[in-house]
Amino acid sequence: MYPTIMPGDRVIVKPLPKGELPKPGTVVVYLENTRLVMHRLVKITCIESDKAVFISRGDSLKDYDRPWHQDQLTGIAVMYKRGVKEHSIPTFLPGLLTQLAGVDYLLKKV
Repeated sequence: MYPTIMPGDRVIVKPLPKGELPKPGTVVVYLENTRLVMHRLVKITCIESDKAVFISRGDSLKDYDRPWHQDQLTGIAVMYKRGVKEHSIPTFLPGLLTQLAGVDYLLKKV
């Protein structure tokens, strides 16, 4: 999750109430095989048999993760601690800030 979360940061993960879905842009933690993955939720693609299918991506990655199911969700990352300081984790869709920065740059050139 670099650059939002850096190596050595301690992350607080909160479980969601049963039946509640995370919002796109939220950093989620899910189980893939035997490892935990912490990536930003990009979209909820569909709901099959009352279970959602999610697409996520790491903040510094170009490629999206393979779709994964709601029953793999462990929780959402709500804050991290770097040194002695605590920070909330911002909610945004990957690529949107870069796109907006590009638009801002183009407007300044005009």
